[in-house]
Amino acid sequence: MQFPDSWFEDEVRDGFYVPALMKQAWAAHMEVLHDVARICERHHIRWFADFGTMLGAVRHRGFIPWDDDMDICMLPDDYIRFNEIAEKELPDGCYIPRGEGNDFRLITTVWSTRDICTDQAYLQKYHGFPFVAGVDIFPVFYVPSDPELADRQKQQLRFTYRAACSIDEGNQASEEAEAILSQVEEMLGVCLDRRKALKDQLFLLVKQLFLRYTAQDAQEAAHGTWFLYDLPRRYPLTCFRDSMPFPFETMQVPVPAGYDVMLTTVYGDYMSLIRSGNSHAYPFYDAYIQRLEEEMAKQGTRIRLSWHFCEADLEKTRETTLAEEFALLADSIHSDILHSIERNDFDGARTLLESCQGTAVQIGLALERADAEGAPAVGFLEEYCEQIWQLYSRLGAKPLSMERAAEDINRLQALLRAAADCVNNRNKKEIVFLPCRVSQWRSMEPAWRAAVARPDLNVYVIPVPYFYKHAESGAGEICCDLEHFPNEIPVMDYNSYDFKNRRPDMIIIQVPYDQYNPAFSVHPFFYSKNLKRYTDLLVYMPGLALDEAEFTEACSLKNLRHYIAMPALVHADETVVPSEDVRKGYIDILTNYAGEATRTIWEEKITCNSRIPFLKTR
Repeated sequence: MQFPDSWFEDEVRDGFYVPALMKQAWAAHMEVLHDVARICERHHIRWFADFGTMLGAVRHRGFIPWDDDMDICMLPDDYIRFNEIAEKELPDGCYIPRGEGNDFRLITTVWSTRDICTDQAYLQKYHGFPFVAGVDIFPVFYVPSDPELADRQKQQLRFTYRAACSIDEGNQASEEAEAILSQVEEMLGVCLDRRKALKDQLFLLVKQLFLRYTAQDAQEAAHGTWFLYDLPRRYPLTCFRDSMPFPFETMQVPVPAGYDVMLTTVYGDYMSLIRSGNSHAYPFYDAYIQRLEEEMAKQGTRIRLSWHFCEADLEKTRETTLAEEFALLADSIHSDILHSIERNDFDGARTLLESCQGTAVQIGLALERADAEGAPAVGFLEEYCEQIWQLYSRLGAKPLSMERAAEDINRLQALLRAAADCVNNRNKKEIVFLPCRVSQWRSMEPAWRAAVARPDLNVYVIPVPYFYKHAESGAGEICCDLEHFPNEIPVMDYNSYDFKNRRPDMIIIQVPYDQYNPAFSVHPFFYSKNLKRYTDLLVYMPGLALDEAEFTEACSLKNLRHYIAMPALVHADETVVPSEDVRKGYIDILTNYAGEATRTIWEEKITCNSRIPFLKTR
């Protein structure tokens, strides 16, 4: 199956944050469903989207944002035929768990793999998702029209199912088990073989009870679990007479024509958004992540599904400008020039002077290219070159006192320091906004508008390059949204801005991950851990709009660590969020992830009311 690269990006859907890892899980589920659907098509087996998948197709045209699995259903004859042929026809590697717990005896589940798999071919097919993905296939059974028969079937099913769940090889010879088995035999008129595994025999009876009646005996159908747990839910058989194709992400799924009745039966007002309904721990892959990282560590391989806090990341190393580097280096060279003059080694002194002049010219050219405000610094460098030429001309022409030579060298050093100071002390502060996707520019735009309204600031907008990660080929093609920004936004090509020599007073970013996102990355130069070297103040403004509700629900919090527990929150000097409740949510998630001892770090770094006026959010 083909997915646009952008489909795998983190996003907020219906107010709910969906991380890239969940997108990979969804895509992997859909690959399994695609294989199931092809088998069904070849053998004329009907299937329908069911439960959350049916609701997602109708309400969202795809996955429910807080759902993480796929459900389909089949009527009895189709379900039986599928189970007869599935294992022979599924692609190599697919797995159907049988007898691995009571639930797997009531439904058929098709898995992409039996366990964690990092094989390259597997990752390529399943879009980089290394864990088990799959589809649950629920049989829908006929409910006899005669109420007495329906009630008797339900009672027999419930008793036999409970017996199957409670009896195993360890207790099937006990007196308690024998009493239960005798009741089953009397109730159903069967004889169980005590020499064989009784659990399997009992579950076979459950299956036979479900299949006892046919479409001719019924006007309604129900899921087996509803009978077993005495839920009064039944569908009219007319719901399954036809199906309708509904868009579902990048594919289509058949939805029962009676979907309105079915969804109302299960969910009531099904168009209302209620973030609940998962019958398992969400997200399902949580149990795999730590085990995968431990296994990769044993093999000496790193897998970046999550970021781990390190106190060393809090340290900040300042990147020096070319002018500063030259000033530091020149101190030593100037000293060597003075010693050469003292030894009457005028040729050696001239060679060093030529080297200094050539370097100063190159730095001046670089400053002119990098920054129109670099003119004062360039003026000092031009004066520096003039003083070098005068000293060069005097060498050997007539005696040169060491006192005069020392004065000349001191003047040269002062000119270089003045040039470096000019670079670091502009007439106006320089602010650089680094948006990534144009779709997230709105998170920065208010601050940008406030900044450009101030006459004491030079403000630049530089869309950063990014790429998508592919399981088969690693980094994809470098992209940039430069040409997609509105005409009113004066954007600059990232190749045209010299971060090292301009050293902006403030850099504002909106991508938190550095390398720790499985589907997406900015160019490594624009990682937060690198950018902090080029500015006195690195500010992170999250690109995705998260509201207070995201921090009040367990399923949301589990996802949010993939957006909040990320490097930008550590490397940035300040993170600006929209409200105090969101700020508290950020602090709690980071503290939970990095340890209680780090709480004061996040309390200091994260704000909803920045000390910088144009970054204020309220």
